Amino acid sequence: MCKELEYAKKIALVRKLFRAGGLSEAEYNGVRAKLMDMYHVIENDLEKQSVLA
Repeated sequence: MCKELEYAKKIALVRKLFRAGGLSEAEYNGVRAKLMDMYHVIENDLEKQSVLA
């Protein structure tokens, strides 16, 4: 449970920075991919649509 909370906090911060214009789309995708790899998260199509919509 602790790992899921760590991932959720980090990805929320990265998304907030991206939406505020602090990160480019390429930077956002790189950080998100690195976090997903670190926490062994599998990407799904629903997440892709909700983030970039």
